[in-house]
Amino acid sequence: MVHALQGVTFEGAEQDIACKIQQGIHDGVTEDAVAQAITNLAKSHGKSLSADKWRQVDGLWYFHNKIYVLNILDLQQWIAEQHHDSNIAGHAGCWKTLELISQNYWWPHMLQFIGKY
Repeated sequence: MVHALQGVTFEGAEQDIACKIQQGIHDGVTEDAVAQAITNLAKSHGKSLSADKWRQVDGLWYFHNKIYVLNILDLQQWIAEQHHDSNIAGHAGCWKTLELISQNYWWPHMLQFIGKY
C-alpha cells in the first residue's frame, strides 16, 4: 500500500496512480527530464540548493510534499480524468480541478495541462 502523506493511505484510483508512478520510477524512466534531474540530484547526495525541495518515500518522489507525476503512461491525463470527470468531482471547472489535483500531485506545467483538458 502506498502512503502519500504521513497517516494517509491512497486507495482505489489513487492507489493505481501511485503504483504506476512507482513502477515508472523503478523501471528507470529516462525520457522524463525531471526524473533524470531528480536522479542526478540524488546522486549528488543533496548538495544542491534544490535538494531540500525533493524527497523520496515508499518509492515515490515528492516535490514540496506533493507526488511528482512522471510524464509517462498518460498518467497526467488519467489523473485529470479522475479529478474532473468522476461522479464525485462533478465535472469541476479548471480551477477546482487544479485545486483537487494539486492537493496530492505536481508536475511541470500542470496549470496549462489542466486548462487544456
